[in-house]
Amino acid sequence: SVSAAVSSDGALLAVGGGDKRVHLFDARTGGFVQAFPGHRDAVSALAFRDGTHTLLSGSLDRTVKLWSCDDRAYMDTLFGHQGEVLGLDMLRAERAVSVGADRSCRVWKIPEESQLIYRYHGGPGSAPSVECCKYITGTEWLSGASDGAVCLWTQLKRRPAHVVRRAHGPAAPGARVPATVTPDVAGWIQSVAACKGSDLVASGAGDGAIRLWSVTPSKAGGAGALEALGSLPARGFVNGLAIGRSAKVVVAAMGQEPRMGRWARDGGARNGLLVHRLESKGM
Repeated sequence: SVSAAVSSDGALLAVGGGDKRVHLFDARTGGFVQAFPGHRDAVSALAFRDGTHTLLSGSLDRTVKLWSCDDRAYMDTLFGHQGEVLGLDMLRAERAVSVGADRSCRVWKIPEESQLIYRYHGGPGSAPSVECCKYITGTEWLSGASDGAVCLWTQLKRRPAHVVRRAHGPAAPGARVPATVTPDVAGWIQSVAACKGSDLVASGAGDGAIRLWSVTPSKAGGAGALEALGSLPARGFVNGLAIGRSAKVVVAAMGQEPRMGRWARDGGARNGLLVHRLESKGM
């Protein structure tokens, strides 16, 4: 599988991958519940709406679909991406953010059936894909791109409020990149995470470190910039990230290879979950 999500009440687990289906499980017993067909390519991103069993799925077929897990039924399809959908997130409000290979973030106003488009242009001569995203608040989110940039966005601006270029990679502090992984692949942002209700966010790539950031406010209020807090060791590719609601634990899904393809391999890494406990002060 290349994507997974758990409902906010811990009851349901959704998994997606190359078979083009969304597989639903009872997270408490592990029992299989339902498979949702409908996508025409791999299911690359999944997210539950907070406080509900409404599920969003993103696919390499360029669409985002909504499902009612309580009714075990298809609800809607959101069209707009001009490339593969690679990441998405949703909070309690009926809005979602998705990112993809078309170098865009899209905020979906689901009841209104409308979307807002935010484009990431990258550095000179580059055409990076936006790989992952995570809401910080209902109007602010974090994204990671294939050129190593971590971006902070606010719904009020069509360009990033702040960009940290080459946030990961061989030149980044604490990096430990094996010889089998090229610098470009090592810096490719695979995952981002945010602790809801706090200013703590994180990013992961293939450079041997999870990086922690603080979201600092702008003079006008709201998210203004990302300030580096430090890093945590993580050998391999950080293909998934989550921060506990208490901001005391960071959990990473580690792999020997990147999430979406075998662009490189770190044979010294282990496939599995990595848990870091954060100290109460400092980080």
